[in-house]
Amino acid sequence: MVMKKMLLTALFGVVFGLLLQAQEIEVPQSNRPLITKRTAEWCPHCGTWGWTMFENLLLDNEDDALVLSAHYSGSYMNTVSLEITNNFGGFSQPRFYLNNQDQNATSSNGTTVRNNVRSQVSDLNTQPPVAQTGLRVFIEDNQLRVKTQTQFFQEGQDGDYYLGIYLIERSYVGSQAGYSGQANHKNMLSKSLLGGSFGELLQSGTIANGSTFEKEAVVTYNDIAAAFENGTYNENNVEIATIIWRKEGNTYRVVNTNSSNELEIASGTTAPTLQAAIKVLPNVVQQQAEVFINLPAALSQAELSLWSLDGRQVQLIHKGNLASGASFFTLDRANLSSGVYFLRLTDGTKVATSRVILQ
Repeated sequence: MVMKKMLLTALFGVVFGLLLQAQEIEVPQSNRPLITKRTAEWCPHCGTWGWTMFENLLLDNEDDALVLSAHYSGSYMNTVSLEITNNFGGFSQPRFYLNNQDQNATSSNGTTVRNNVRSQVSDLNTQPPVAQTGLRVFIEDNQLRVKTQTQFFQEGQDGDYYLGIYLIERSYVGSQAGYSGQANHKNMLSKSLLGGSFGELLQSGTIANGSTFEKEAVVTYNDIAAAFENGTYNENNVEIATIIWRKEGNTYRVVNTNSSNELEIASGTTAPTLQAAIKVLPNVVQQQAEVFINLPAALSQAELSLWSLDGRQVQLIHKGNLASGASFFTLDRANLSSGVYFLRLTDGTKVATSRVILQ
């Protein structure tokens, strides 16, 4: 009876996975421009008027555009951020671009630039797209898989068309010059998942109306953790974006964007779970609590941290080796607001969590 149940469970997982992968990818006829902040963690203006500008642009446009923070220099720099911001041009920071166009934002024209960008985004949203990409993101066999379909709704201009698939870190709490205290860096461009910084070639020359192209990217949890500033995989902190580029000479021009933070589950699997018992006493925390962890085996690269429900790491409690058996730590609420949080223990690939209430 047990063997029969196991076989049925396995069969269900296989069938579920096949059905999931067989689903068609919907390609929306939407036109979503790209808003990019060229920034660096050492830049004081990026953390003062530039910080406010980015927050306002995100607030105004996150439903209608892809809004990214790209560090071209400093501690948070990566290859894709450097090459994409170099593609847009400019020689200082912060710089704000709508598609390829520098908006010439300064400390004195913030309101004007904000309103102009909002107006341009609204206008672009109403225009029929040349092409758009539909995407599905799902977990399968301990990997993050991104399946895409790009469709042309108009005849494309002459040029080389590329599709880029990008990993976005939705939230990272870390230092920023000019910002008082630890800053919550949002929508950080972290990694290209397909080809180079501008993706893979779809087709050269004129592309006919109705043409479709399929691409797929696969990334492991370790690759995601290595790309993220916090060094750990957290599916609540993952967003996948697509950008269609048209290359003119040495310049890549934005054609359209799309994004998704919805992760489907394929083959009945989930993100790998770390085998650990985590208890917090008392479970409703006034000022301090004791965190008890019991591990069946030692961890050489463990990280214990406290996270908010919106995917922000708000406190690092321990980082380093953990012996098997019992370990004890103190959780100090410090200046954290009341509410529900969760403790997160990871070894970089597997995760264990426990809910915490701060009263």
